[in-house]
Amino acid sequence: MTTKQLVLRALDQLEETDLEKLYEIIKTLVKGKKSTKKTSLLKSLSQIKIEAPSDFAENHDAYLNGEKHAKTPVR
Repeated sequence: MTTKQLVLRALDQLEETDLEKLYEIIKTLVKGKKSTKKTSLLKSLSQIKIEAPSDFAENHDAYLNGEKHAKTPVR
């Protein structure tokens, strides 16, 4: 007999209040399983947005060393 068959057989022996509690546990398990999908590193990196001056890529060393200053904070 499979585990699923054993669970179904046991369900027939439970009272309604116990079934409600069990259903809440099952929903939590199913929800947890869905949310454990991992996002790939490249997808996560592609979602990063940088707000910086238009010459930031060309002069990033100057901005990091303090030779140049952005009018608004680099984010």
